[in-house]
Amino acid sequence: MWNIIEGNKEAVAAFGEWLTCLKAIYHGDRAKFPLYKGLKHVFLQAVDTLSEERKKSIQEQVKAFEAMFYPILASMEYRDWKKDDVALIDNIPFVLTYTEDVYMVIPFATGDNTQVFGNVAAPTVASPAKILYLFLVGKAKDIQNLWESLPYVVGYMEKRRLKAAVEMILLSMDTATGSAAKKIEQEIIRIGKGRIRQVKWMRLDGTREAAAELEAYLRQRSRGKKAIAVEKNATGLSYMLQGAGFYHLFPSYQFDSGRMEFQALSGCDMLGYIQKKPYITVKDMAAFRLSSSDNGDQPEFFYDYSELWEMYCKKRGVWKLLCGILGNYAEENDVLVSLNKKAQKEKNAQAQEYCYIIPSFCQKSVAKIICFLVGQDILEAASQVNGYTTDSCKAVIIDRCGYRGEYDRLFSNVYALMLPEAIAFCLDKGREVKVAFDNLAVAGVSAAGSRSAELCALMEYFKEKEYVINLVITPEKEISFTYASRQIKELLTDAGKMLKIYTYHKIKDCGYFDDVVSGLGIEWQGTEVKSEFDCILTKEFRTLFIECRAQADIGQEPYFRLAGLAQQFGINATAVLVADTEAEGHSENVPANIINRKRGRMMGVVTIWRPEEISDIGNTLRDVMDGSYGNVDDMDYENADESHVNMEGC
Repeated sequence: MWNIIEGNKEAVAAFGEWLTCLKAIYHGDRAKFPLYKGLKHVFLQAVDTLSEERKKSIQEQVKAFEAMFYPILASMEYRDWKKDDVALIDNIPFVLTYTEDVYMVIPFATGDNTQVFGNVAAPTVASPAKILYLFLVGKAKDIQNLWESLPYVVGYMEKRRLKAAVEMILLSMDTATGSAAKKIEQEIIRIGKGRIRQVKWMRLDGTREAAAELEAYLRQRSRGKKAIAVEKNATGLSYMLQGAGFYHLFPSYQFDSGRMEFQALSGCDMLGYIQKKPYITVKDMAAFRLSSSDNGDQPEFFYDYSELWEMYCKKRGVWKLLCGILGNYAEENDVLVSLNKKAQKEKNAQAQEYCYIIPSFCQKSVAKIICFLVGQDILEAASQVNGYTTDSCKAVIIDRCGYRGEYDRLFSNVYALMLPEAIAFCLDKGREVKVAFDNLAVAGVSAAGSRSAELCALMEYFKEKEYVINLVITPEKEISFTYASRQIKELLTDAGKMLKIYTYHKIKDCGYFDDVVSGLGIEWQGTEVKSEFDCILTKEFRTLFIECRAQADIGQEPYFRLAGLAQQFGINATAVLVADTEAEGHSENVPANIINRKRGRMMGVVTIWRPEEISDIGNTLRDVMDGSYGNVDDMDYENADESHVNMEGC
């Protein structure tokens, strides 16, 4: 079956998900049984684009497999009805007390993702009829913060299809009047998109007077309703109301979104009986703060990752060395042109126009390149490519940077321009922009040196696995070959890729997490910045951000990056660095790595580096998520003298 679907990325990914589910069921995971039919259906849908002959072959193979797998599926269909009786008894308090006619009063929070998500965390679990948000307006900036946060809250409610109507109650020392108040109300109603039905202003003449006025209003609004509950949270308004004794006037609660628990219940015990466990997806989380996110990618090698990991562990040093050699070769040889951004004052006053007649099958690549370079302000906006004859197109380049030679070289390489998906762009931290072609051919890369025999043996291994084609090794240890696919090229040019693949598949095999996304790209709102995450996991209302590094010296950069991204993007987030630091000369990096791991702990970043924990990475991350992972001092494990470790600069 694999040979039939190979090359169809969607089908390969769907098949991998179904296969992971099958493995879990085979090993007795009943929780995966309900997913079986849905994942099979997704896989069969994904192969609809194949030819009728190939599609029929897959359908027949699936049917034959199910006939053999049926006894295992049938065993999962057994249902212990006594468990249903136990569940019913456990839920009797919920059955007897719950009502959907609940009003929840919540002091509205602005700030980071976790704070903004707190506005909808408890309603997601309780599903109230109405939410009355209280918001303290002290200065003009507060209204701006409200306008910035409300779209994420409203968007989340719509996506999750929460039924609650929303009312905003604005409390201010100087209540806005006239056109100013009307403008604020209209903007809130507009942002609410029908979800926010009403905006109410209240003047704060004094804390106790405000509490009394708010009490009278809430009693009037909740008249005839079965339940009303006011949330205590970490907002300044909530603390102010607590000081005024407001929370003694109504049933109240606190909600821990990390643990998904109602706490400190007073007069609203019914909320504590709710046992529903919803969860946020990575997409839900992205919608809170960022403009857009792609779908991520699911690492390939569903069949081979265990064998590859075993080889990686046996030949860790040689594997990393090979990736370094091939990675450097790709970086040097894949670049078609390198251009520097220029300030307006550095550009030529007179624009130059260059025209190139190019085969029509290159038009998409050329259009992609022109669009990118115009966006980087390297080409003028009038640059374009259009059809010219029946089998050619014409590129018109308007240039004020003086790059005629670079464009001549770029547009003469028609073989590279044939595949638009193989054209990539690289931006360094300075002003250099590179246009690259993801070339699968390698010619004459040198493997000479003290480890040439081991490098060549590893290449022979990849040849046997059919990962490389036409492998030629000269007596001088120069290696030539072609990668079988771009995924394989990435595996053999990035020393950390194997660690990422293994981590992803072990997480999926673990079956504990609600949502697992790999290689998710995020474009930050209002900027050109794009961040990519090796893996993001969610469980209920908590998230883990995973970065994988395979290098002897961890360094400081991944800690600062992880801590910053988790803080800006996450909801109840924990940042985790999975660091494979095993290599020759490992002891030389021990002191620096100890310092960096300690620095990471100070920043709230968990480092998983012990080989046995990485080998069982799925369950290790489960322990991190549920808080049982012991992130203790690792000096004894390293067998290093702490007196030699200088913590200066931490």
